[in-house]
Amino acid sequence: MISIPNLVKFISIGGLIPVFVGAIVISFPINVEANLSIFFKDTSLIYAGIILSFLGGCLFLTECIQPKLSWKGLVFSVAPSIWAFFSLTLPMSAFSLAIGFLLVLERERIVFRTHNLPKWWLKLRFPMTAIIVILLMVIGFNE
Repeated sequence: MISIPNLVKFISIGGLIPVFVGAIVISFPINVEANLSIFFKDTSLIYAGIILSFLGGCLFLTECIQPKLSWKGLVFSVAPSIWAFFSLTLPMSAFSLAIGFLLVLERERIVFRTHNLPKWWLKLRFPMTAIIVILLMVIGFNE
């Protein structure tokens, strides 16, 4: 079985820290000022939106390096950025972002079958998506 490169694994796990901190601060009533709690929640959601857009960029690159460009693939690859933007402007942002991450994972599953992605890609993406979705749900239920 192909393993995920350690550097990729560590950077990916580190990328969860801002959302994790937001989920912890908003979930547990520690003695922080209400404005600080809101700041951590909002920062976590904005960061999650940036990560969702980044994943769209990964899909865009994957589509661009194919021998034959697919308009459908390119449109699907910019959709996460648009989804993130609207998610952050609407109520229930955390839930909407979580849905966006699940949709990107489904697109990645399709792309994995039809494109030349690293063999470890989905092995990384499944747990990372599961964790980010759980963290966003925690934030969403505590808003």
